[in-house]
Amino acid sequence: MGSLPSPPPSPSPENNLSNYVMVTIFCPKEPTPNVITLPNSMYLYYPSINTWTYAGTIPGLIDNQVLKDFSMVSLGGKSKVASTRGISSAELYDPDIDTWTPLPNLHILRYKCLGVTWKNKVYIVGGFAEREDSDMKMSGIIERSSAEVLNMQAKKWDLITGMWQLDVPPYQIVAVNDTLYSSGDCLNAWKGHVEAYDNNIWNEVDGSHNRSLSTLEYNYEYWSHQRRLYLTMAPIGNKLFFLAGYRVDDRKLTRTISVVHVFDTSATIDPWGSFEPMEFEDERELCSHCCVVQLSPP
Repeated sequence: MGSLPSPPPSPSPENNLSNYVMVTIFCPKEPTPNVITLPNSMYLYYPSINTWTYAGTIPGLIDNQVLKDFSMVSLGGKSKVASTRGISSAELYDPDIDTWTPLPNLHILRYKCLGVTWKNKVYIVGGFAEREDSDMKMSGIIERSSAEVLNMQAKKWDLITGMWQLDVPPYQIVAVNDTLYSSGDCLNAWKGHVEAYDNNIWNEVDGSHNRSLSTLEYNYEYWSHQRRLYLTMAPIGNKLFFLAGYRVDDRKLTRTISVVHVFDTSATIDPWGSFEPMEFEDERELCSHCCVVQLSPP
């Protein structure tokens, strides 16, 4: 799923976090015998008070979406559930009239691709990709590292080669002002640092190295019996919020520890900060990246 565009920054030196909420969807664990599985559920995270609030259940979700203005673009996916081949179709949803409109097909068959709104355009990046007339066994890195940009007025896709530059699809990309940021790829959601795109290549951002996102801090009581369950990134103003969840076993029960880390892309000294961890009795898994909603004008 793509990410919502970053809300416009507040004119004040620091964004008023009370104006924003982050929306995240969690999925149930794999079915367990004699255990009632909870449906997909929506939680709201309020960064101003470091609090999660349950909002309700989600009856059905569609993968591979990105928001453009007040319309939603749905794209790519598998041709069949068990297939390893993607599709090239794309559709535009207008909530004002509750209607899906077909868009021109992508140049490349894609699944596990990523959508992001950048400089007022929709970009589709990477994914397991191949040309429709290619040999499925010989899918090339050129296709997998490519991107496509949607011209909303002309209703056509333009192909961009080498925008991602890796053979593995990106995990998440968000836009802060006019810069794209990435945390990792679909095999490693957190590479240990943040990377920024300079319109040509991806470079490590100075001061962005942080081991804390991979594991809980060592001073946590049961740090040796934990693993990360999820990680998602959300932009507000100049800052990147990393919402991480860790499964912790303390020999009696399994819990989820939620920790939110903040990276200030404009800072030159000590750009990282963290909120106090929060504990939940259930085990949560992410089924889509979070998005940011601005509650009121800055």
